[in-house]
Amino acid sequence: MRAIMAIGVAALALAGCAPQAAISNLTTDQVVVVSAGDDNGAASMQTAAQGCAVHKRVAVPISRLCMDQWCFQKQVLFACKVPD
Repeated sequence: MRAIMAIGVAALALAGCAPQAAISNLTTDQVVVVSAGDDNGAASMQTAAQGCAVHKRVAVPISRLCMDQWCFQKQVLFACKVPD
């Protein structure tokens, strides 16, 4: 019983480390995404792409700002560009 409980607690701990990203500001020309634990930027890029798609545009990364001293939380600016 304790072994099953330990496995469950470990699974919850690992799930809590999954990258998360959310749109904090969206306009026709840009989207700002706040991410936590997103080391390679994939979650931020996917979220920005979904935001820009609302205006039938594609996301292009512009800049990244660390929001804490370890850069665990980031604010990423994307331009929403008309597709070629």
